[in-house]
Amino acid sequence: RIYSPARTITFSFALENKVSYTDDMKTYFALPERSTEADLLMEIHAVSKNPVIDGLLASVGGLIAVLNERRQILAVNTALLDQLGLSPDILKLGLRPGEAFSCVHAHDCESGCGTGEACASCGAVLAIMASLEHNAPDERICVLKTDTPAGSQDLYLQIRTSPITVTGQRCILFFIQDRSDEQQAAAHEYERI
Repeated sequence: RIYSPARTITFSFALENKVSYTDDMKTYFALPERSTEADLLMEIHAVSKNPVIDGLLASVGGLIAVLNERRQILAVNTALLDQLGLSPDILKLGLRPGEAFSCVHAHDCESGCGTGEACASCGAVLAIMASLEHNAPDERICVLKTDTPAGSQDLYLQIRTSPITVTGQRCILFFIQDRSDEQQAAAHEYERI
């Protein structure tokens, strides 16, 4: 559950992530491991009970998610749900950002988002990994191609990550600014010249 000052939202847990990971799992970039179901539920609970996280999710004017060290989504704000076109009961916590956004590369490897060959140039996973490694904020551009039942779409996202400790567990604040319209306008202006 994600608690906000206005209401309580219940999310589904991403049970499809119940995969046992071994040392020989293939990854081309980021670590493939995910939290176990029990650990993920504890992480989600800790984040949902934290008043600072609750305040951020309720007040930040933009898209924000809270991730664990394994890049899995623990909480999101309403604006991010709207951007994804999801209702609170459809979003599955425990997914990684590319999986939630339906990135075409999210399933290039069985380990999911961040582990495919294309992921080595993904601004989102690079920002997350840099924040974890340096324990400092990072900012990158992420160009993402989505593939949904409604069709494909190119997104140009500005990603800012910042590490935070929540009840002894290290998390990442994952801020997203959709710059797609600005990028498309700049491209049209360039074509006109």
